[in-house]
Amino acid sequence: MSSHHFVKEGQEPAVIILDASAVPFEKIQELLEWSPTVIVIEPALQMTLSWGIKIDVAIVSSSTVDTWKKLLHDQGPLKLLSHSDEEPIITAFQFLLATKQYSTHLVSSWNNDLLSLLVQFQELSVVIMAGKMRWTFRPSGKFEKWMPADSSIEIFIPPHSTEKILSGKEGMVTLERSSPFWIGTEW
Repeated sequence: MSSHHFVKEGQEPAVIILDASAVPFEKIQELLEWSPTVIVIEPALQMTLSWGIKIDVAIVSSSTVDTWKKLLHDQGPLKLLSHSDEEPIITAFQFLLATKQYSTHLVSSWNNDLLSLLVQFQELSVVIMAGKMRWTFRPSGKFEKWMPADSSIEIFIPPHSTEKILSGKEGMVTLERSSPFWIGTEW
């Protein structure tokens, strides 16, 4: 007897690829298992296309729209969004909010400025995949999770405060801070 799961469009967290080299492709494939909406920011487009995956939304600068329209013709149906002066990630998050997708995995390299920028999108549940770390925002200032022994945990409190913690033994780890923070755990 087999089990079948039906996933409605927009139910799975979207995947935004800001830096295609930030995470090994094998890990990205895990994020793509349930066919999420895939959004790719222009600098990551060439590498993402080389993987042979379907892109749903491409965000490019307004000056390169026509070029990308030609290069992405076989990706249809595809939404091609442009940005001018703003950060392209803002365009991606505005798209998610407009389409009522409130959860996303963001593939990116570690960037304090990016994490500080994302604080303004607290209505979204964003998990950042950066290298071997998985970053989640804790608006409550509290984190609680069972962790294996010798787990590495990093805390980033916007705009620029970072601390590293090593859990000594296996068990529940509870952290509380007076302000919201990002927590990074190995994945």
